[in-house]
Amino acid sequence: KPKTPSLLIWLWDLALDRSRLVLPAAPKG
Repeated sequence: KPKTPSLLIWLWDLALDRSRLVLPAAPKG
């Protein structure tokens, strides 16, 4: 399988890091 899931997780983690002020209670896996 392609590493799309891993890429999505990486992008999601980056998005959460940038949106930390907007979503302080966002779940971080």
